Amino acid sequence: MQIVFESAASSSPGIWLTHVPPHELRMLGAPSLSRGNTSILLVQTPAFDEENERLTVLAEGLTLLNLGTTNRTLVVDAKLQDASALVAGPSSEAPGDREYRTLVDMHLKGEAREVAHEILTKIREASPGDLKRGERNNFSNSPSNFWYVIVQPRTQCLSITVRGEPETFGTSSLQLVTDRPGFTRFQLRSSVDLDEALRIIHASRQKGIIRRRY
Repeated sequence: MQIVFESAASSSPGIWLTHVPPHELRMLGAPSLSRGNTSILLVQTPAFDEENERLTVLAEGLTLLNLGTTNRTLVVDAKLQDASALVAGPSSEAPGDREYRTLVDMHLKGEAREVAHEILTKIREASPGDLKRGERNNFSNSPSNFWYVIVQPRTQCLSITVRGEPETFGTSSLQLVTDRPGFTRFQLRSSVDLDEALRIIHASRQKGIIRRRY
């Protein structure tokens, strides 16, 4: 027997994001764990139709690794190495960061989606915190708001705003524009620009640290 998940999106190789109510997932079997807000399914022989956003899997061998509290569900190919390690992943991040990643998975595709996840991962390695959602797809960093990000589905990119005028960041491969007095905005959609985007964001963070010392 086959199970079809509609409105599925590829999150990374062998992993898809979809939305299934927890009570429906319970019908697939007893969960190994129940923690966090994201459910995780381990499946056999998945077939993904990207154009129609449809994921088909075999019911045989399906395992409910984790039952979350929301409809957000990750479907993982059983052939993916260390798939069970994902159980701890979704609940280990702050809620705003998780909400950002959910929007990225919903609205961005391909390389734009990958780089949107990677930039948050890299920033958190250097600066713990959480993203606070504003209007629509806008997020500001907290507790230090040295960078702001907007997930932009139409242009398939991130719009990032940092503290500091464009000229204070020196020559850049990114197109830096004035967002408002004292702030710079640029777009990120390619992994080629990831290191440069991180350089600018980290420079903005250091400017904020220096200002607070005086």
